Amino acid sequence: MEEEVWTFPITGNPDEKIENHEICVVGVFGKGTWGHTSKGLVINKIADTSAFLPVWPDYVYDHSYDASRQIDFEACKSQLEGYYDKKNHILYLHLQTTLDAGKLADLCAMLGNNLTNHSESHEFWKSRDVDTIMALVYLFSVSHLMLLVHPVSTFDISYDRLFHHVNLMRTKMLPMVKDLLKECPVGRDWWLHGRPCPPRLLIIMMRCHLKNVGPRVESNPHDASAGGMGKKKKLQLAPIKRLEYKLEDQVYTIFRNSRVLTNIAINNLFAVPLNQMYIHIMTEQFDEAKNDDDPIRSMLCMLNKSCETHRNPTVKLRAYKLLINKPTDWTDPDEKLEEGEEALLDVSTPKPKINTLFNFIKSHTDLVVEKKGFKDSGGRNPPPSHFEVPQLKNWVKVANKLYQLFFTQGMKHPDPTAKSSSKDKSVGNTIADIKKQMRPQIDPDTHFSETRCSKFVTLATGVYQGTLPSHYTSKVHANQLALALAAYDLHARGPACDKYRQRVQSECEAFWNDGRRLCEVRSLTGRHCVHRFHELPPDHKTPLQPDGNPPVMNHSSRSRSVATSSCGRVQSSRDDPFTLKEANCDFYFSLDGKAPPLVETDIVKFPVHIMEDDDDEAQPPERFHRELEIASLVENMNELGFDDDLGVSSAEIKDGDDSEKVVDVDDDDEDGSSQDISICDDDEEEEQIKLSQSPILKQGNSLSDYNFSLSQHSHDDDEDCNVVVDDGDDDAFGSIPFTEVEEDDEIPQQVYTDGMMNSQIADGVLPLYPSWSLVRIAHFSAYSPAHGLEMPGFISGANYLIPWDITPVKEESPVASWPVPGEARKLSLKETKLAQKEPCRAYIGYEYETLRGQRFICSAPDKIVKVSANGSIRDSVHSLLENDMPLYTQSPIPARGGKFLYGQLMRVIIVTPSDQSVQITIKPRVIPGPAPAPVFYPSTQEIQLRHNSMWVLRLPYVYASDSGPHIQPKDPTQLSTYRVMRMITMEVNHKPAVQQQQLSSPFATNSLD
Repeated sequence: MEEEVWTFPITGNPDEKIENHEICVVGVFGKGTWGHTSKGLVINKIADTSAFLPVWPDYVYDHSYDASRQIDFEACKSQLEGYYDKKNHILYLHLQTTLDAGKLADLCAMLGNNLTNHSESHEFWKSRDVDTIMALVYLFSVSHLMLLVHPVSTFDISYDRLFHHVNLMRTKMLPMVKDLLKECPVGRDWWLHGRPCPPRLLIIMMRCHLKNVGPRVESNPHDASAGGMGKKKKLQLAPIKRLEYKLEDQVYTIFRNSRVLTNIAINNLFAVPLNQMYIHIMTEQFDEAKNDDDPIRSMLCMLNKSCETHRNPTVKLRAYKLLINKPTDWTDPDEKLEEGEEALLDVSTPKPKINTLFNFIKSHTDLVVEKKGFKDSGGRNPPPSHFEVPQLKNWVKVANKLYQLFFTQGMKHPDPTAKSSSKDKSVGNTIADIKKQMRPQIDPDTHFSETRCSKFVTLATGVYQGTLPSHYTSKVHANQLALALAAYDLHARGPACDKYRQRVQSECEAFWNDGRRLCEVRSLTGRHCVHRFHELPPDHKTPLQPDGNPPVMNHSSRSRSVATSSCGRVQSSRDDPFTLKEANCDFYFSLDGKAPPLVETDIVKFPVHIMEDDDDEAQPPERFHRELEIASLVENMNELGFDDDLGVSSAEIKDGDDSEKVVDVDDDDEDGSSQDISICDDDEEEEQIKLSQSPILKQGNSLSDYNFSLSQHSHDDDEDCNVVVDDGDDDAFGSIPFTEVEEDDEIPQQVYTDGMMNSQIADGVLPLYPSWSLVRIAHFSAYSPAHGLEMPGFISGANYLIPWDITPVKEESPVASWPVPGEARKLSLKETKLAQKEPCRAYIGYEYETLRGQRFICSAPDKIVKVSANGSIRDSVHSLLENDMPLYTQSPIPARGGKFLYGQLMRVIIVTPSDQSVQITIKPRVIPGPAPAPVFYPSTQEIQLRHNSMWVLRLPYVYASDSGPHIQPKDPTQLSTYRVMRMITMEVNHKPAVQQQQLSSPFATNSLD
């Protein structure tokens, strides 16, 4: 209690010298400015002290928005401080709320940009109004006099509503106040009414624009001295005094009409004196504080006055005299001072100061100190009002108890995590209920807004739910939600708009998620799943649960198309694919099973990565990889120097469990002959077992990852099943050379991708499944140029392949022969020249397929093959060999409504001639879109096709990279960027055919650039 200004709650006990003082408590509240003219100036002038410092807002805050920064509600609470005038036994309580400009500016600087919208801002400031009401209830419950300070001389009508709210809050809080006062040293009347007396309200206005001149007497025109009738003289009051009287009448009328004041003072929140002044305008004291108390303003005024004084030459001369003479010689009673010298010398006699503000309240405080009480009730027989003057020590106990109730618990921000006793929780819940009941009166704007906006939430949700299917996507949801919010915004008003707008959104979201949400997954062709939101089964063995919550089922867009198998001999409908494996591998694998079976040697195995755990889902079907171990075994046997008579071929080596099986592979050649291939005998099997135990063959599992080999046989009349060795550089496509390694050496694992091989992935990365297919479906004679391809789905006249005439050249060596009897001569040089063979013919066809299963052959870019009446093809093959082909081209049969129907290049059919000197190779490359679309390819090597065969290269149905699937564009002008690069090349081999058994490979050694 040693400090001059007390802070609440009061922590110590009053000094022994003053603890028994019977005090008068004066509460000061209202609106005030900041700086030296703030509300604390009134107490400083009344008590003639400087205890209350000027209020300046603190601008040192970070105004940037930070969602993690919490608002400090303790710093936002109303603050109470006190000052005790020991001389007059008056305790002043200074309440600072958001009504003060300094407190308001401080809160605004502290909040910065944390209030993001109008609703949050309105809610925050209205909560500050509730705290102000709670603080005023406290002040009206412990004070005898209440000083309402207002910065101007115009009464603010909003005080009338504020007093209504304070009175209503006090009435609701009275039971809790009485419970606390039971434990305090107060009288019965104080405990019964919750306050020491009905406080008297005094209003102090800080300034006005009228001059405070004294009263003057005006002569009556009918005065006897002036020749009049001898009536009395009229006393004219000063303008400020007349204004005070007028304001008292206005304020009293306002409070009486609003029922804030009644005749019975004990029932009122406060009372006003009937026969005393209760409004005071402190213009002179305000000007003094404004000019003198502000040091910066005072120094500027002195500097300005000094400059004005020294501009006068006479004054300058006088100032010079003052500098050279003694201070006793400065004044001369016979000398008249010039204008400005009086101000400089300050020779005027000081006048005694009159504290008009203290004199104004002294007449009221004396009634309290002298225990006379207030008699403010009106009417004929007013009931007496209770009145009690407490001792300082008793008042401190009561003040701390009520401060705990109104400030600590009444202004506490709700915090569910805070721990408190059951009694405090009960009191807190009661106060929260009272605030909730008072909220419509305190904040009618929000009450009206909530009442209005809540009605249109149902209207908005009805707009959302109208015209909705059973299941719909997020796009439909967003459109319907926009319509619902537009209907809501059309009628919603007030600060509760954002709150109920969020409710509309949450209700619409809940309606959508309640079994009406459509699966958002889109297929690789751009169509979304038509099922409601569901989960995928973890594997193909898990049973589907379409009625589960959420359901477990596969994706489906309900879009079906007609597709053809890889070999082109079977057509079937297919569902819209959602995975790349389903689009390019699984569907064709299942459909190829319905086609006539192919020999294993007629299927080209493109390089794929095989998982070590033999997971069926992660690797292609087993029959696609059966030849991998065979190729590795054959190559290692030859490098170890095994005899060629061992007779091991790719079709002969089987698994250990199938050692007793005999596999017949029938492949009719041009003459219709067939071959029976069986497994090795027992001796050969022993050699094979020894070979399998060598260190080199133990790396077969790792080498099988590079399953880019084709074990195929040349079927001629005079040749066995020969295999040709590929002497190319295997490092070009990331293979591992066959070198001897120790058993402890670790072979590096190869990286794989779940997509397709393209130019954007690293070298050596292999896919998990093949997206391309290359098969041999027949021999050369199976194609009839007169009838074309006899396969389902072809448009009439568009099933003919383009003929390709090739003229091979054969180099013949001189042959020694016996001369004709009787003739002896040397061979001529003409017999050793190159002889021209008969031309051979191959056939090429680029097959396009529409979604309806319509198939047609193109002889040039965007040109369908034409057949003459006699069945001959007039189109040249050079366009196919020299130009890139479009990936999509227009179908000759339009769709419904005259719309264009486009076909996708799905197969390239090549019929190779029987002449072994003609070598045809292909290198498929597809660019599905404009740059930076990657280049897709099945392998990094050229593929050499076997002669006397009909080959079918099936292209992927969907091209997908890391950026997503590359689907057909909707703009036809972009189709030119989707192209298949020219892939077919031909060479003539001048070397003679090899008659001995050799290893073979269908791939040329050239790799992709």
